[in-house]
Amino acid sequence: MGPLPPMIHAYRSAEQALCVNSFLVEGEQAVVAIDAPMFVSDARAYRARLDALRKPLAGVLITHPHPDHYNGVAELVDDDQVPIIALPDVDQEIRARDPEKRARWVPVFGDEWPKSARYPNRVVPAGAAVELAGLRFTPVDLGPGESVSETIWVLEGPRPPIVFVGDLVFEGTHPYIGDGMTAAWIDALTRAQETLDPAAVLYLGHGSPVGLPSSVLQEQKRYLLMIREVVRRLAQGATELSAEQKKQLVETMTTYTGGARMTYLLEWGSDALAAELAHAVGG
Repeated sequence: MGPLPPMIHAYRSAEQALCVNSFLVEGEQAVVAIDAPMFVSDARAYRARLDALRKPLAGVLITHPHPDHYNGVAELVDDDQVPIIALPDVDQEIRARDPEKRARWVPVFGDEWPKSARYPNRVVPAGAAVELAGLRFTPVDLGPGESVSETIWVLEGPRPPIVFVGDLVFEGTHPYIGDGMTAAWIDALTRAQETLDPAAVLYLGHGSPVGLPSSVLQEQKRYLLMIREVVRRLAQGATELSAEQKKQLVETMTTYTGGARMTYLLEWGSDALAAELAHAVGG
């Protein structure tokens, strides 16, 4: 009998904190974290989950540069020697945008927003395997999508394969479209279909683990194609939607998904999508 696969412990934040998942991958002697929650209270609960395992933290892997996936690293890591690992574009975007995001959201969320950030302290190229806690992870760079740079981390060895996909795919919630890169996201999903083992289990940044990657990735593409068409028809070339048009968008996509959660993300991101579509036509 071979070694047992690692235990994976998920921490899911509440809807106000975007229903985001962060993961602790428990090796025999230590633990690897995949991302960390956005709010201080969630990050402290996540840290408590780590402490309960009674094993040291070997490192943190970051999937992409949105604060609901890296903010809590400041609460999770208390030792400068713990590697916080990201691909170059993810590291650069976090460093470039974190100050303005902090200025925007601290007045809204107050003490729930971390007072400081811990940026990646180790940058690795795509495809370069990372070994932590006796576990081997390989980063796959899918380029822009839900954010400006999407990394999926493949845990090598277990069968079926285990893949941490960040925000490449959403399940049970509407996705964030506020970065206005849905066309690139569709391309990233196509590349992922060509790359992933068809037997893999995907651990999502928002939603429950899912199998059958090809089907799941195709469904996410269908969602994006649908919302692009709805916004295109509503906007008629404008770069913003009116309040009434946003209401129509929410109603249409709620019906399409059968009642997915976090409809507020549609309102947040609809203008960015309208602008993306208008600029694509204009270009």
